[in-house]
Amino acid sequence: MGYEQMMDRMSYLLPGENLQRVRIGHGPSGEMIIRLDLHGMRVAQARRVIEGILLLSREDFLLDLIHGYSHGTALKELIFCNLQNTRIRERRSLPHNPGETLLRIAAA
Repeated sequence: MGYEQMMDRMSYLLPGENLQRVRIGHGPSGEMIIRLDLHGMRVAQARRVIEGILLLSREDFLLDLIHGYSHGTALKELIFCNLQNTRIRERRSLPHNPGETLLRIAAA
């Protein structure tokens, strides 16, 4: 799926100015990386958006979630403890930023 197609689909999950929370690119090995800023979202909204992204792309990709760490841990707990999906192959906190988590998503 191309960049334009993916951003078009994202507009259904994150309408209006919320679409600015998303950046799509490619990693060094060519896989798609979707970067999503969750700051200011409630847990239920963040879950809905993350699960929606998993439904939008059926290929392998990396999901880079920026959740913060200095104003509570509810979003990080969602990502590490309460978000269950068979496509999530790896969850990794980034050593240079404790407020960011990388998920490796397998093709459906």
